[in-house]
Amino acid sequence: MKNKRIIDSWNKIKPVDATNERMLAEILAYNNSGRNKNEKMSIKIKVSNWRRMPSVVACLVLIITAMVIVGNNVDWFQNDIYSIELGENDTLDFYKHSTVPEIGNIHFNVSTTLRDLTTAENKIMFDNIPITNSYATFNAEDKSLLRIEAKSDNIKVIFSTAGIPLTDIVIAQDGKFSTISGIPVSAGYFVTQENSNGIRNIIYFVSFMFDDISVYVDISGSNSESEDLREDIVSVIETIIQNGKPDFSKVTE
Repeated sequence: MKNKRIIDSWNKIKPVDATNERMLAEILAYNNSGRNKNEKMSIKIKVSNWRRMPSVVACLVLIITAMVIVGNNVDWFQNDIYSIELGENDTLDFYKHSTVPEIGNIHFNVSTTLRDLTTAENKIMFDNIPITNSYATFNAEDKSLLRIEAKSDNIKVIFSTAGIPLTDIVIAQDGKFSTISGIPVSAGYFVTQENSNGIRNIIYFVSFMFDDISVYVDISGSNSESEDLREDIVSVIETIIQNGKPDFSKVTE
């Protein structure tokens, strides 16, 4: 009986309108304060993440830069073949050689004599290729011309009769050829290891034949100048092929 009176009394308690409105306002204010706290936390997290972005980007840039530098040093991004488009729809392909060129000896197996070429003889042999120095090798017995070696700045050009060594640089031939004006041309390149100054050098070499006359051309320099070196040697090769077979009868002892 006592419990029933307590329950009835409790049920009769009702808040007045003012109290009811105040309670509702406090509930809404409480709920809003919780949501605002969550929003502020979310904003702080986003701001914090954006503040970290420059550091992340900087780290990525450093990593990519390091990869590019290392990749260039170890040829990660270097093609094995450099293809040069020439006139008449010809293409000269330079194939990469991994074998280190060896230095050999030139043996003529005959007694020889040497002399420098004259300006007129350089013009006959090389036309408009600017020659800085050149010399001819003759058979001392029959006075026949065996070999001509010339320099055009840092480009070396050698003409040699059949059976006479072209150069003392021994390069393993890979049997790959391009065709220029109907002439099979072997072209390649080799990149050295870094020297004491951290510089890597590259050598381009080209060889082909005019009937019984062999032709060898090479150029070397810093690997950082690879493209310019390649353009220089290609220009000389085109000129030699356009000039045609060298006339050895025009150069006598």
